[in-house]
Amino acid sequence: MLWLGLLCLATAGSEDQADKWVREGSFQKALDLYRKITPTDAAHERLLSYKIANTQWRSQVSSENVDDTFIQGAMKMLSEIAGKEPHDLIWANANESLGDLYWHPKRGRQWNLAWPFYQHALDYWAGQSDLDTARERYLEIIRTATADRDEYYGYYGNYIPIDVLESGVKIARSPEDQARMHYLLAMALRYQGGDPRQMTRIPKEFQEALKLTKKSEW
Repeated sequence: MLWLGLLCLATAGSEDQADKWVREGSFQKALDLYRKITPTDAAHERLLSYKIANTQWRSQVSSENVDDTFIQGAMKMLSEIAGKEPHDLIWANANESLGDLYWHPKRGRQWNLAWPFYQHALDYWAGQSDLDTARERYLEIIRTATADRDEYYGYYGNYIPIDVLESGVKIARSPEDQARMHYLLAMALRYQGGDPRQMTRIPKEFQEALKLTKKSEW
């Protein structure tokens, strides 16, 4: 069984390197390496399927010559993972990746298609016990969903639901994140309108965004 142990070590090393390239934004390099890795079992095969699909579409939208065939293939792979049990980390990552895919500017900022996937990923992280990781991932999804020209937030109808933003306000730790969450909440309340009691919260949330730090863009 020595050969199997050596194979697992080699696979782990290659995968760690590919994961590092993903964090650096070198998606094509990561994809090329992921494709060379032999899965060790069914669970690892599912994980690799996610990683290949995620890097496949990201490498394509970063390219000058986008081939929609590869994007559609990645979308199908991610949808298969997101549409089945178990609802674990891989499932949450696949949902977040699909949200990013539909929300990407080169895909037309399709908020109505992106949001349900973001919602699934947010729900997953809201239920996790590793609070530091869950906090960062939860806030990162909100940042991504509102990152395009924040001064025109909502141009694409991408208003985050109020209950999600209220959770963001509660868990944000850095002054920058706190200011961002209060600003987004004020904008969402303004967009929703209707309820006079809710409307009175709008200037309060704007004031919270302004007072936290003068250095903040908010």
